Amino acid sequence: ITHLLTRKISTLSGGEKQKINLLSILLTEPEVLLLDEPTAFLDADSAQQIIEVLKIYATDKTVIIIDHNQHYYKNFVSRIINIANNQIEEINLDSYKWHNEYPTNQIPHNSNDILLNIQNLNFAYKDAKDNLLNNISLKVHKGEIAVISGKNGNGKSTLLKLIAKLIPSQNSIFLQNKDITNIKQKEYWQQVSLLWQNPENHFLFNSVAEELKDNPELINTFDLTEQIQNNPYCLSEGQKRRLSLAITLLKPRQLILLDEPTFGQDFANKVILLEIIKKLAKLGHSFIIISHDEEFNQAVAHSWYILKDSQLWRE
Repeated sequence: ITHLLTRKISTLSGGEKQKINLLSILLTEPEVLLLDEPTAFLDADSAQQIIEVLKIYATDKTVIIIDHNQHYYKNFVSRIINIANNQIEEINLDSYKWHNEYPTNQIPHNSNDILLNIQNLNFAYKDAKDNLLNNISLKVHKGEIAVISGKNGNGKSTLLKLIAKLIPSQNSIFLQNKDITNIKQKEYWQQVSLLWQNPENHFLFNSVAEELKDNPELINTFDLTEQIQNNPYCLSEGQKRRLSLAITLLKPRQLILLDEPTFGQDFANKVILLEIIKKLAKLGHSFIIISHDEEFNQAVAHSWYILKDSQLWRE
């Protein structure tokens, strides 16, 4: 993280903040280290680096981890505890299933109608020496599910904000052949929706029921029935993510932008989300998904891109 030493915390990506948070806790050298979703928002290489640090730390300290990205811990943990139906159960390491298998009934994409067209997009933050994004081009068709992954801090969330018109772009992004700089924000957001990386950015009301307009289908689909009267800010992180997803999909737009949609979700809820995305894509809605969840990406994507060295490459 030496390249981050002179950066302000407010300018870091979610993954970069996660690494700083973890390492700052390790500096206190606690005898018992409790970690809640430590690999959230981390790319695969960064997650593995954190695991290697934890392996060294655990030689003479106790480490207790809660994480849905279980495959990272195959050669690390000495015990696995599962909590289900208010019961705690220890699972045999030798028989534990480290990787999940998603449904394989991928919906083919065959539309030639281009919904979003990005042409030679360049972007740099104020006072930055180099472009964060350089000569980015991307076409997304109607009904297409496009996934973008890449290392932490390389501009993935910034790209989504540019597409969502939260950051001004310079005549490089077109929605249905219209330069988005010429579309009023209110009109634009009738066509485009964004799932923020931070779920709390979505919350406007004092209860889950109010946020979802008492929509029983969404409340049930996203497993929020028992939380309908709760204040959104009092939910668990996983519940907050499901609520923010439900809010985003309350009125599905033509183009749906999702930033780390599987954060804090167990496999069952990821499968539910996968099927919702496929269903909406079949109806003609398009998705751009930012995600480090490689198993989910493989199951959901029609097209998969890597943002690397400021440029976008198709896998």
